[in-house]
Parts: sequence; structure tokens; C-alpha cells
Amino acid sequence: MASAPIPPVEPGERVAGAHDGDRLKGVIDGLRPFEVNEGGFGFIRRHRHSIANERTHHVHFRHQALESCGLDFAELKVGMEVEFTLVDNRGRPNAHDVVPTGKTVSAEPAAPVKKPWSAREPPKRTGVGRAPQGTAALP
Repeated sequence: MASAPIPPVEPGERVAGAHDGDRLKGVIDGLRPFEVNEGGFGFIRRHRHSIANERTHHVHFRHQALESCGLDFAELKVGMEVEFTLVDNRGRPNAHDVVPTGKTVSAEPAAPVKKPWSAREPPKRTGVGRAPQGTAALP
């Protein structure tokens, strides 16, 4: 599946006074923690952009992008406003140097956070291929 092109940066989403022209503000829209070790990845929505404020233009980040601010991935919450550097990773938007601003922005999460695989219930079998109870199977 081809991804949509990364929309250009609009003046309203830039961080005022930043030396880096690609330093933007966004809101955390989804978080996926890792099961085994600490960390995870997440998605940032460019909420101040006229077009990129859609989930088709999410900016992906990994827990390593938080190293500059010393924040642990587990401390992040959906709806937190963050500053980040927008990076083009082979046509896909990625965030580096993610730093929370201390503000919370009203945002619906992209999707409910799934339980780790080990905590999920196994799929329920529906009995496909078997005769319904109370009927005889055909030969």
C-alpha cells in the first residue's frame, strides 16, 4: 500500500523561535507499548495543520525519540501536546526529538490500545465445518 505524500509544513504548526525549520507541534494520537521490554512506538497527529490533521498523515515515533528529554515511554498519554522534528523516512513521516509541552489537547485516540499478545484471549471457534447441534451430518 502506497502512503500519502507528506504534506508541507504550515506556519501555524511550527514551534516559535526554533532554530530547526522542521520543529513542529503535534498531539499524541496513539500509543503501542512493547510487551517484553520497556518502550514502544506511537503516532502524532499534526493537529495545527489544515490537511495533515487526519489519521492518514500520522507521524510515527519510537521510544528512542524521547531520549533527549529523559521521559519514559510509559509516562506518555494520548492527548499530550508534543514538539518534535519532522523527518522524511523513505516517504513516511517520522518524529525525532519528541518533547512534551505540558499541555493536553482534546483528541480522540486513533484506535483502542490492544492488549499484549500474551494477555489476549484466544479466538473463539465457531464450529465451522460441523453440523449444527440437533441435526444429522450429511454423508
